[in-house]
Amino acid sequence: MQPDRESVAPEFGPVDVPTDPFSVRIQDAAYEEFLSFGIRRATLDSIARRAQVGRMTLHRRFANKQQLFAAVLLRENARVVGELDRVAAEQSTLVDALVESLAHGIEAIRVHPLFSRLLQTDRDALAPFLTYETAPLMADAIRFITDQLEKRGGSSEVDPQAVEAIFRVCHSIRMAPDALQDLRDPPTLRDFLRRVIRAFLDVD
Repeated sequence: MQPDRESVAPEFGPVDVPTDPFSVRIQDAAYEEFLSFGIRRATLDSIARRAQVGRMTLHRRFANKQQLFAAVLLRENARVVGELDRVAAEQSTLVDALVESLAHGIEAIRVHPLFSRLLQTDRDALAPFLTYETAPLMADAIRFITDQLEKRGGSSEVDPQAVEAIFRVCHSIRMAPDALQDLRDPPTLRDFLRRVIRAFLDVD
């Protein structure tokens, strides 16, 4: 029996997330379908019905379920990253801004309804987005850290390798928070991030 093409695990890459009203409606509907039924059981037909659009309207914006899935996850990740500016702005120092905002991002993804649901029921389909095809997610986070360094540090000479190293540490915490320390514990997480940031950046 041939597998349903819609059930194949997504292949991620650079994705241009459309923002026109029909695309937003489709992404909203897809979010609800993925949240309710997971990736495997959600279909483009059910998403089109929920969005109240025709199948061709959906296909003109998203060629397949893989592309739509990637767009939904990138949009949710961008929303989490967008919230980090507010958290950072409430802090008085650069280090505190980075510690609190990055901790908030790790914790927000951990409890995010869709990410949490997919980690439980569709981990194999979500894995590419969080591992070997994580470049789009990485770009958002690195851009945020760089912006904080430029705004708070007042310097245009930001070390991109140091910024990427900080993100990679945060990403590993999100993927595997349990090791010698329990990084699910908020104070422990923040103390760990503070040490990491000071190790990679010449800041107090």
